[in-house]
Amino acid sequence: MRQILISLIALVLLTEFTFAQSDVLIWNGSSEELVEFIKSNDENRKVFALQKIIMNPKFVNANHVAYDIYRMYRSHKNDKIRQMALVSLYKLEHYFLLKNLKDDLYKEKNPKIRKQIYAILNKMPVLSKLN
Repeated sequence: MRQILISLIALVLLTEFTFAQSDVLIWNGSSEELVEFIKSNDENRKVFALQKIIMNPKFVNANHVAYDIYRMYRSHKNDKIRQMALVSLYKLEHYFLLKNLKDDLYKEKNPKIRKQIYAILNKMPVLSKLN
């Protein structure tokens, strides 16, 4: 009887927790959905998409999202999201956009992001050879 009561309490708590989350994001595995998340106005969707790109870069079509992510890195008001966008670009290995980091290094005012750019440039020597 006690185990049944404990199970019922656990079930009620789990149900309340599940319904308390207003927006549970689940990725269906498609690049198109990540593009929608990146382009949305919802910050949670953007962060979720950046996390998925960082964790699964080989499953994402870089041509569909790279320019939006680069714009996010360049102009987002939240520096943490800018850093995530920068890591996403690095993971996608989009050399055409990453070569712009040489110019960005000297323009960047945030020292943490500047260090991150410097690390990416050192990690990918091919970037210094691109014109």
